[in-house]
Amino acid sequence: ENIDKLLELSKNKIIEIGCQFRMHPNLIKLNQILQKKETANLLTYRLAMGQRLDAWRKNVDYKKGYSSDEKRGGGALFDLIHQIDIAIWLFGPVLSVNAVLSKRSELLISGDDVTNLLLTHTNGLTGHIQLDMASPVYRCEAEVMTGDSIFKWSFSDSSLYNYKTEKKEIINKLDDEYHRNSMFIDHMKHFEIHHKQ
Repeated sequence: ENIDKLLELSKNKIIEIGCQFRMHPNLIKLNQILQKKETANLLTYRLAMGQRLDAWRKNVDYKKGYSSDEKRGGGALFDLIHQIDIAIWLFGPVLSVNAVLSKRSELLISGDDVTNLLLTHTNGLTGHIQLDMASPVYRCEAEVMTGDSIFKWSFSDSSLYNYKTEKKEIINKLDDEYHRNSMFIDHMKHFEIHHKQ
């Protein structure tokens, strides 16, 4: 609804959706690796993001926030969009989506709290995205399988690993000075550079 109004407001303006994980150094490195010919033999991927909603935003009553109300854009699918954006960024446009939206936890929310997506991209690759508002432990992670490697990343660990037969290698690790807010600042810088062009 109201897309025509958004289009009218956007005339003669530069607009960018701020999905800040595109600015995470570990994922930038993963994207660079996946663009190389030797890792072009992609087989599948798994992305996950989730945390119990009542633990996620501790300073507010989770039942009153928009995240708990699907009519206001809440629920796992509508609220946790970053893994979907990562999939499109790393693997290209999506051809088809199969989804199961579930209400599995005891949390008092009207939207889905456990969602599973199976995406097939235009290049033929199929991958799995799991989104939730019910996990007892915060999860934000990626696993990409190629013919000879499995790449694993976790936001909490701030490291990108390459697993091969009997071998585990850290291929990108952030130092302790890196902060979550850096992604947002870098995204704003990216927008500013693009806007000046």
